Amino acid sequence: QVKERMKDIEIPAGYQVKMGGEAEDLQQSYNDMFRALILAVFLIGGVMVLQFRSYRQALFILLTIPLALIGVFPGLVIIDSTLTFPAIIGIVALTGIVVNDAIILVARINQNRRNGIEKREAVIEAGKARLQPIVLTTVTTIGGILPLALSSELWGPLGFSIIFGLLFATVLTLFVVPLLYLKLGERRMEEHN
Repeated sequence: QVKERMKDIEIPAGYQVKMGGEAEDLQQSYNDMFRALILAVFLIGGVMVLQFRSYRQALFILLTIPLALIGVFPGLVIIDSTLTFPAIIGIVALTGIVVNDAIILVARINQNRRNGIEKREAVIEAGKARLQPIVLTTVTTIGGILPLALSSELWGPLGFSIIFGLLFATVLTLFVVPLLYLKLGERRMEEHN
């Protein structure tokens, strides 16, 4: 309300009005959380490059993070919530959670290929073999977070950010990661071992 009323006030030349106190602290917290999100993405990417010895495969895995964000914002609209500070904390936590599905999928594809299975068949077998563990992991994670999301108005946006993001990311990961691997994955595994 203060910001709205200040639009109508003429401020003399050489002066400026700045919001301080709680508003300033909140803005600083948002900036810090945004930096934490960027740092988390870079750290996850670095670990994935070391693990898989492939920039391509690390990129496939990192692409699950934007897939999760597709679910977060409509999910917050569905529950009639705004992008609060706890919701942003949920998004940062979500970056670490959603990559798990892609990691176990890519690891299984790589294992199949090392065992001499052709790339297309390796992807199909990995999808079949990892479907149940991926779905169960998602269901148990959502089951664990749901009580927090439902019981607290303050922490509800955090829980629902994770829940909706994880739901969308899981479904999309099961399709997008195998397609990316088929189209852009390495032709031979020996190149990266």
